[in-house]
Amino acid sequence: LSGFEIALASVFASAGLIAMFGWGFIVTRRSGRAFADGRRANDELRDAARVLSYRDERIGGTLVRFVDSPAPHALAAAGPSPVVIVSSGLAELLMRDQLEAVVAHERCHLVRFHALAQRLAEVNEACLPRYTGARNLSRATALLIELIADDAGARQAGADALAGALQALAGAGAGADDSVLVERARRLRARA
Repeated sequence: LSGFEIALASVFASAGLIAMFGWGFIVTRRSGRAFADGRRANDELRDAARVLSYRDERIGGTLVRFVDSPAPHALAAAGPSPVVIVSSGLAELLMRDQLEAVVAHERCHLVRFHALAQRLAEVNEACLPRYTGARNLSRATALLIELIADDAGARQAGADALAGALQALAGAGAGADDSVLVERARRLRARA
């Protein structure tokens, strides 16, 4: 190799290293921010539920905090004191066995650290915002996490109870896409 070829290879290698370290810095910065934002939001949610709950109850060994809200919602807030938050609208909409199935579904999110899996997919999307694959991974992760929790809830509280709860939620217009709730209910009934 001539001196020119060696110099040219050195320039390309240096440019590659600079690009790699620059990209690493960007990814680290974006992922750190996404993780911190998710953790902070989860902590704030758990604290708000503690302050705003009008009733606390243990259902299937899980602390459930009921908050006053007409919108039918349930969600899991992970952390040192994990809790399932249920709105009064949901408690009024569902029968007791359906509510227990929803709590079992949410408990699965807590026990299996689904928030972390979803956060990793969101960090991937934040780091690669222009890539369709990153967006698709985030959406697919969200759906698969729900299906896993559906299966766990169905095993613990019964497929009919959870399918009935999903159907009731779809009928109440609670979901961003009610057709997905209906399909999830259909899937549970077909597997029962």
